[in-house]
Amino acid sequence: MSRLSGIALAALSIGVGGALAAGVGLETANGYGEPLTTLHRATYTDHAARAFARADADADGVLSADEFAADAIVDAELSRLNGFVAIDFGPTANPIPTPRRAPARLGPGERGSIEAAARRAFVAVAGADGAVDRSEYVAARLQAFDRADRNDNGRLASGELDAFSAGRAGLVGGLVRG
Repeated sequence: MSRLSGIALAALSIGVGGALAAGVGLETANGYGEPLTTLHRATYTDHAARAFARADADADGVLSADEFAADAIVDAELSRLNGFVAIDFGPTANPIPTPRRAPARLGPGERGSIEAAARRAFVAVAGADGAVDRSEYVAARLQAFDRADRNDNGRLASGELDAFSAGRAGLVGGLVRG
């Protein structure tokens, strides 16, 4: 990972961790709302827009390849450490438990695989301009949602939610990550 990637990853980790851990007004003792049993596409669209703002470490309105890769790594790392994927609802964040236990930390090989996959996805999402704007980022996130929505009803439940959270935690192959 380049020095810039390391800096971006550290800044993103602090920002995302702090934002999700703040827990102002959240309902449960762990600082999060109740676990989700259903995730609607519209809700996830809003979450993706907020996730873009957190991933845009330099606040220039677009993600560089380093920011995009750092976002994927931080997403997987936090999901592993917490044992759940946090869906940001604005003033609250609700967890989607990961379906199986995995090592709490990404190993070096896993981190490298996630970074490499994110950088490949970045090229596909960014196109000719070499940057990912908010609408491109949200569209890429929604692709992952749509892949998990096996019955095409616009919501994830049960096994679909398990597959979705596993992908976000880096427990299965494939990127663009959810």
